[in-house]
Amino acid sequence: MPVNLPLFPHVKIDTDAQKLLVALPTLESRLPNKEPEIHYLRRFLRNRNLHIILRIYRQFRAHQGSKRPAADFAVSQAADVYCEIRYRIEDPNVRELLGILSKPHMQALLFSHDKIACEDYEPRIDPIPCGTGEDETIIKIVRLIKNNEPLVSIIKDLFFEK
Repeated sequence: MPVNLPLFPHVKIDTDAQKLLVALPTLESRLPNKEPEIHYLRRFLRNRNLHIILRIYRQFRAHQGSKRPAADFAVSQAADVYCEIRYRIEDPNVRELLGILSKPHMQALLFSHDKIACEDYEPRIDPIPCGTGEDETIIKIVRLIKNNEPLVSIIKDLFFEK
C-alpha cells in the first residue's frame, strides 16, 4: 500500500488525483513493462501545479453562472460619463479619464463586456426565405460574416422540372 503524504503541505491534495494515485499500483500490476509510463503518471498526479489548477478549476465551476455583471450596458454608461465630464478638462484627472475612455482598446473592451454580459455570442443571421411556389426549388445561401454583421449574401436558385 503506497503512502500518500502531501509533498507540499500548504497545497490541498485533490481528492480525484489522490484516488488515481491509489489506483496506480493496480494499474502497474495489470500492465507489466509499463513502468516508465506509470512512473510518469505518478509524478504528474503528485505535481503541485496540477493540484492548484484542479482546485482553481473546481472553484471556477462552482461559481460559474452565479456571477453576473452589475450592468450589461457598459458602453452607454461610459458614453454618459464621457459626455458629463468632457467640459471639465482643467482637472488633470478628468483629462486622464477622457483619454482612457476615448481609446479604441477601452471601447472594444467595454463592447466585449456588454456582449458577454448579454450572452450574445452567435452572429445574427436572417432567416432563410421559404418559397411557396409549386416547382421544387433548391436554394443555396452563402454568407460572409465579420464582426457579427453579414457582409455578403449570395443566393442561387436551382429550379427542377417535374
